[in-house]
Amino acid sequence: MINRLVIAAALLALAGCTAQPAAAPSSSAVPSTTGSATASASTAETTSEPAPPPTEAEPTEGRTDLPQASAAGLSCAKAPASLVGETLGLTLAAPKETINENVAVCQYTGGPSVTTVRFQAGTDTARFAQGKSRLAEHGQTAVDLPGFQDEAYTSTRKSGSAEQNTVTARKGSVEILVTSSAGLDAERKLVAELFAKL
Repeated sequence: MINRLVIAAALLALAGCTAQPAAAPSSSAVPSTTGSATASASTAETTSEPAPPPTEAEPTEGRTDLPQASAAGLSCAKAPASLVGETLGLTLAAPKETINENVAVCQYTGGPSVTTVRFQAGTDTARFAQGKSRLAEHGQTAVDLPGFQDEAYTSTRKSGSAEQNTVTARKGSVEILVTSSAGLDAERKLVAELFAKL
């Protein structure tokens, strides 16, 4: 619950920005769990970049049935800036890593907007579907990506002239989400490469 409040406050603060973003913006919302959704209120007249998508689902605080991300071997070491940047066609700085229970979030600066890679342990079909269904609450539409991993979907968020794409996929009990300004094909390739490293 606290993570959702922090995410909401960060997104509201970021949405109200109208000045040009700094060369290396500080971390915005820290994603927490299953699914992806984006919220930003930038207009065509502003130069602020869209916020990276917070990721929401059922609260995991106090749950003991979910594997810890670090115990599952999920960390930003699996997604170095060199691999992520090269695959997405972006020049990225080393990631800022946040590990919260069963989720490892890697946020990279250097592209037109913040690039996010999120690993989540303990995701099953039901949890994956919950995250996908929450996109509508944030004005986004999930588009199924049949034949990719065990299940997957994409979404796109436009803000002014900026666009952020997201590919979210599950293989076994691990979910990987990639959000960036790159195209969906490049993100899909990166997700496949990240699953291959697990």
